Amino acid sequence: MSAHATPDLDGLVTDALRAANLGATVRVLMPDNPASELPLIVAHQVPGGSANRMGVVTGNVDVQVLAATRREASALARNAFAALDNACRNRFTIADGHLNRFVSVSGAPAELRTGTPDSGPSLFRFQGTCQITARANL
Repeated sequence: MSAHATPDLDGLVTDALRAANLGATVRVLMPDNPASELPLIVAHQVPGGSANRMGVVTGNVDVQVLAATRREASALARNAFAALDNACRNRFTIADGHLNRFVSVSGAPAELRTGTPDSGPSLFRFQGTCQITARANL
């Protein structure tokens, strides 16, 4: 039996967030000037997780949300987590795979007051980590 490639987890996550129509720009990397793209969701796989020869990948995904108000950033972060959970439950699919399982690792997303980009009176940032399993379309 031959091994199967795992699906593009970042692609699945960002496409699922875009499909949820949360009213935000969705990116994999933080832009140079994030304040120009608010509201903004940045989601990408970070170290940790596993993969197997059957085309299954489980990855830790960092989700950061930036918005002009604290209330907007908090709501958008919680809605992004809910959108990913729903996408997994509904087996959101792209060409090479589908989402399968969502687990919140950090609990509810929390406000970040340090780091880059700097928070300020018109830039608020929330972050959460989740673990997502995706499967190849075989």
